[in-house]
Amino acid sequence: YDIVVIPLLAYDLPSSMAWDVAEIFITSAWTLDLVFTFFRGFEGVSGVEMRINKIARHYLTTWFIFDVIVIGLDWVLWAMSGSD
Repeated sequence: YDIVVIPLLAYDLPSSMAWDVAEIFITSAWTLDLVFTFFRGFEGVSGVEMRINKIARHYLTTWFIFDVIVIGLDWVLWAMSGSD
């Protein structure tokens, strides 16, 4: 979805209910993925790490900030598009 839609944003495409529903669905899926990442193990030095506190620390110090910025921007853009 993102690979197709993001380049199309360069054009002034008409809005439709299908696009709006797809945008909410995809943004919600990415938001849930952010939460689920706290419960997904990672490859550590001594093997796969599955302890929640270690997973959370690893995620918070690697991709978390980037993910929050990108997903937060998606939600802000969606909220702003509703005010048109």
